[in-house]
Amino acid sequence: MEKVSKPFPGIDLRDAEGHEPVFGISRFIPVFGDDVLPEKPLDALKEGAGKDVDLLIGTNAEEMNLYFVPTKVRAKIPGFLAKWLLGKSHPLPKQVLRAYGLGDKKAGHAMTEAMSDLVFRWPARRFAEEHQGRTHVYEFDWRSPACGGELGACHAIELPFVFKTLETARGPRGFAGKDPPQAMADRIHQIWVDFATDGSLPWPEFDVQNRNVHLLGTDETIQEPVMPAAALLR
Repeated sequence: MEKVSKPFPGIDLRDAEGHEPVFGISRFIPVFGDDVLPEKPLDALKEGAGKDVDLLIGTNAEEMNLYFVPTKVRAKIPGFLAKWLLGKSHPLPKQVLRAYGLGDKKAGHAMTEAMSDLVFRWPARRFAEEHQGRTHVYEFDWRSPACGGELGACHAIELPFVFKTLETARGPRGFAGKDPPQAMADRIHQIWVDFATDGSLPWPEFDVQNRNVHLLGTDETIQEPVMPAAALLR
């Protein structure tokens, strides 16, 4: 009998088609089917769960940079290894990489952009699409100058802006660089305070037809196109 290796240490979370729900990021994820989470979140949203709750949801523009830039994976991984790694959690890794520019971009850049959308950005948009109540979507697009300017709008870089704690991330080795924009932190923090206080937000709602997404860094609202990840996730 051929030995089948598991894609990551511990439990194998892949379904019968080879989809791994969190792409190896964590072994600790929500499990549906009990009294805490009786059904899949998107199914619950379709049935009206949370329709009376105002929703503010969003992501960062370059989420996976946090994992692949400091480790040099984005810069150095060859194409065959990017395909192998992505294939551990998606049954069509070549199709994914091509959809994100492999050939025109380095393999590591295509893989990082694809996983940013597959793991973070597109699932958040799907949640917003199915939420039947008032829904606003943001994108944190300010790029950190750390790691020689390559860290960018990575996972978690929004936190010191949202909570107005830039001093914790400032400095020559800081997550946000030597001189992050305090005025932007003041503005973004106030957005969260106002939403928590009275539900107000300074940009229009998101829905499937009008995909309004507010870019927090540039302080502008765009109508965001559907991502390539839409055709790559079930």
